[in-house]
Amino acid sequence: MPGTAPSARPSPAPAPLSHAPLVLVVTSAGLVFAGALAYFFSQDDFAALARARGIIPPVPGVWRWVSGPVYFALMRPWGLAATAYHAVNLLAHCACAGLLFTLLRRRFAAPAAFLGALFFATHPALYTAVYWVAALNEILALLFALLCIAWAARPGRAAWLAVPLFGLSLLSKETTLLLPAALWIAPGWLDPGHSPATPEDGGDRRRRDVRIALSVLALVYLALWLWSDAFGARSGLPAAAPYAVGIGRHAVVNFITYLGWTAGTLLPVTRKFDDAAEPGLWPWAAALAAIWIAGLFSARLRRSGWLAGGATFVALIAPVLGLRNHTYHYYLYSPLIGVAWCAGALADAAFLAPAPARAGATAGANAPRLRALAWPAALFAGALLLLNGALMVRKIESMPFVNPRLRAEPVVDRALIARRVHDGLAAADLPPGARLLFWSPSSMIYERSLHPDADVIHAETYWERNVRSALMEGLAVRVMFPQVDSVTFLHAYTPAPADARFVLYDPDGTVTVATPAHVDSMLRQATAR
Repeated sequence: MPGTAPSARPSPAPAPLSHAPLVLVVTSAGLVFAGALAYFFSQDDFAALARARGIIPPVPGVWRWVSGPVYFALMRPWGLAATAYHAVNLLAHCACAGLLFTLLRRRFAAPAAFLGALFFATHPALYTAVYWVAALNEILALLFALLCIAWAARPGRAAWLAVPLFGLSLLSKETTLLLPAALWIAPGWLDPGHSPATPEDGGDRRRRDVRIALSVLALVYLALWLWSDAFGARSGLPAAAPYAVGIGRHAVVNFITYLGWTAGTLLPVTRKFDDAAEPGLWPWAAALAAIWIAGLFSARLRRSGWLAGGATFVALIAPVLGLRNHTYHYYLYSPLIGVAWCAGALADAAFLAPAPARAGATAGANAPRLRALAWPAALFAGALLLLNGALMVRKIESMPFVNPRLRAEPVVDRALIARRVHDGLAAADLPPGARLLFWSPSSMIYERSLHPDADVIHAETYWERNVRSALMEGLAVRVMFPQVDSVTFLHAYTPAPADARFVLYDPDGTVTVATPAHVDSMLRQATAR
């Protein structure tokens, strides 16, 4: 019709091509983190494996029931095939990226949704979540949360499926507890977006009722959590405990750190990847906060759900801000979907919304030109995100730590150590009922070479503690070799019965198994020299 304004959206692409952005997002997520498939189990993985095998008792209650007992019971037929477990993490991450794109696509045009989802899919801060088997709880919590959002936005009674899906998210990990708060903000995740909505009687009322049900479920879960004193949340833990929680300056520093990691995990400026609060990230955090606050003054961005995106980030990061002693990159796994929403809104506003009226006849004159640049700009920015993610992940993997065979990233380092210990013990053909004594003279020699004045006789070295941590105080050995009766770590030589076995280990986890008689002979020869 004459006088009708140009469409704000590009015409639909042919069916096969319309799936290309989704394929690119999922493929990019897989490419960036595919290196995880090469690693062994690490630290807490062995505790979960031990519970699944009945070596240690299960965690009481239903907390993290889906990502813990259920998952590891289902995976038990795979044995110690770590690649299978890492493949589940990787596939679940790809599924999250694909679901996020689908949800963003409801609200934004394809190039903008592509950029927002790719920001999440390739973000280097997610490294540990994908590379660490035990961190699957973060991925599953978000996967079920995204499914919850997707079903809550559906027409008809199917929307009620969102409630059990949110329950599965909480039973994977409780960090999505405040998600319902973000879903109340409109425009936002549950609004129909730019697609013409099918008339539905009572649609708004049903979405409201689903929001109420999700909020009630969150409150019930929180009440049960506090009543049962899960993980000491109600009674309180000593300030030095690993998961001590409290309100104070540390919460602000943690928030600044997470904002800084969100914006500043870029290859040219990242010199370390330590899981510790970094007040020095204030410039990155301030820049990101300033951009979001400035966006609130844009009517176009507000209509795109800018407030909902920021609220999602805050709601999903809030549960971990009070941790006094832990500030982990992978705690950004769920909150980053809020930033992805804002990234999609920015791209949508920049390239795909009609230009503001300027002089009557010139209204929207620049819109077609901007829309024509949308996909080239999105693909270029997407390529930069993919390149940064891939190079940063490789950099994190390869960061050395003093010894060239050790890694600065603890999860990778201890996975490598556990693999070497496994291979060395497997080659030793341990007898049933073996009693293993782990002792590391080489660690003391290595520490003395680095610090000539170090007291390695009376004090345990870092290298000994590192291997002991990698093996979960010996629990990992009992998981890997069920025939082992006991595992003891020694700092100083102790005479042992003839049926015991000394495991002489290096700082990198390389081991040699020897009988007590052989070790005694080695010591006599060393003394004779």
